[in-house]
Amino acid sequence: MRSNNVEVYLHMVWATWDRLPLIDDQSRSIIYPTILREAPLMSSSVIAIGGTEDHIHLLVSLSANVPISCFVKRLKGKTSFLAGKTFRWQGPYSVKSVTRSHVARVVHYIENQRVHHSTGRLMNALENIS
Repeated sequence: MRSNNVEVYLHMVWATWDRLPLIDDQSRSIIYPTILREAPLMSSSVIAIGGTEDHIHLLVSLSANVPISCFVKRLKGKTSFLAGKTFRWQGPYSVKSVTRSHVARVVHYIENQRVHHSTGRLMNALENIS
């Protein structure tokens, strides 16, 4: 092997401040393109992006030269600044590694966040009724 070969897939999740429903169509139209524009500037790529009104999921192929904390900080900072004065992210975030064989499964999960969460909320509501 004559050059480095690094494959790092990460599933990232972070939420809005106090889990407030701040991600509407207007803010989503700012947040998603900003993330898609910023990731390549850090030699990384977004494979999938999705979420609901109170949190976001990303599957990224992260450059070996970029610390996870710097990547997340830059994305959260840029998106909250551009989304407006009333938009804020929580400080904490979650990052899980993903093997190449599970990338398609995670992409499907991320792309179906709205369905996943609406079904979960419905099931919780039905459980509380009985």
